[in-house]
Amino acid sequence: MGGGRGPCSSKEKEDPVSDFEGEFSGLGGGAGEAHGSHGGEEGTLVRPAWSRTAAAAAGHSVSGGSPSPHAEVVMGVASGGAWDRVVTGSDDGTCALVEWGTGAVVRRWRGHTKGVTAVSSGRARDGEEGAAGVVASASRDGTVRLWGEGSDEAAGVLEAHELTATAVALSPPGGGTGLLCATGGRDARVTVWDVGRRERTQAVKMPLNMVTGLCWCPETEGLLAQSGEDVVSPVRLWDTRRGLGPGAVEVLKGYKDFPKCIDVSGCGTYVLTGSNGFQGSGCEVWVWDRRSARAPLSVMRGHTEAVLCCTFARGSSAGARAGALTGMGGTAGGLVAVTGSKDGSVRVWDVDACATLCVLDNGLRGPAQSLACLGSKDDAEGARLALGSFDGSVHVFELGRVVSSDGVIPDMRCVLDAQV
Repeated sequence: MGGGRGPCSSKEKEDPVSDFEGEFSGLGGGAGEAHGSHGGEEGTLVRPAWSRTAAAAAGHSVSGGSPSPHAEVVMGVASGGAWDRVVTGSDDGTCALVEWGTGAVVRRWRGHTKGVTAVSSGRARDGEEGAAGVVASASRDGTVRLWGEGSDEAAGVLEAHELTATAVALSPPGGGTGLLCATGGRDARVTVWDVGRRERTQAVKMPLNMVTGLCWCPETEGLLAQSGEDVVSPVRLWDTRRGLGPGAVEVLKGYKDFPKCIDVSGCGTYVLTGSNGFQGSGCEVWVWDRRSARAPLSVMRGHTEAVLCCTFARGSSAGARAGALTGMGGTAGGLVAVTGSKDGSVRVWDVDACATLCVLDNGLRGPAQSLACLGSKDDAEGARLALGSFDGSVHVFELGRVVSSDGVIPDMRCVLDAQV
């Protein structure tokens, strides 16, 4: 890896959870528990690997169990607007709007001629064509399709790429330009579209820039983060208000293995990526502080295969829970990151401590393919996370907390809340 290291350099090592990971392999093992050096009341950190059976035995609510919404791997998941809904996209070529608590498929969207690679959800402004809920899906057929929450038919088809469209992101609400759709593909092209007019407004093609992920920065209008296979400039941030061009606003580099996924924190300051890798080589999780981007803030290890998906945990002060859990104020403000890997595991990370908080395992039969933070119903609940898996199923987890009588938060517990 090139460059220096940030505040976590002293902790840049194999994560201690991996020392006992044989107890719960991430591919269907039972619930495991380990004790770490961080914690509160008892000085312990619970790192359970939750399966449906183990969660039920421990007295946690486990609902769902209906047939999987897809016949093949779920390549993308996104918030479904309402707190109890999730949008899914699959290699079977379809997208679905699912009520995860009941497993009911509210709507099924068909139209792609090849598999779906990614999905995103957003909301158009009042008065715009297609106002209200909008879903965008990228596909191996090179197109991005737009879907409305009230119809089975596509609201628009964007002829975005000459090769596979690998990434799609709808802009966050509140922008002065209306709803935008960013797309990326294997043709090394990034495009931006005006959703209301169904028109491409910007495009850039750069050699070797095969796009692996896209994410809008929530608090900075028009700022688009992109990960790709270009080893020279693997992470680029574009200011779309100035227009896409060969000179990105920011470039984050130094990777040994290119990033396969990307997310940006709610404040827009921190960038999360998960890297390619094989048999323990690479497979790293990097977090950058954009205010000092000469080197990553945190480099975290523990996955043994490529990291396919990543997200910051948003909602219900998940970051505050991590800060209380580890007893650290920290440069990253107690950020919690969640990653899924080809090794079949999902890891929850304390960014400040460069440490695994817990490993989620609910009997995945193959890679953890896609992740999205669904938020929470209200502030009293933990952040909910949707996971799309290799067998076509979707799992929903809740990052909960355990509060003792004196108000101390002794550990973070990851509870399997539902499977659809």
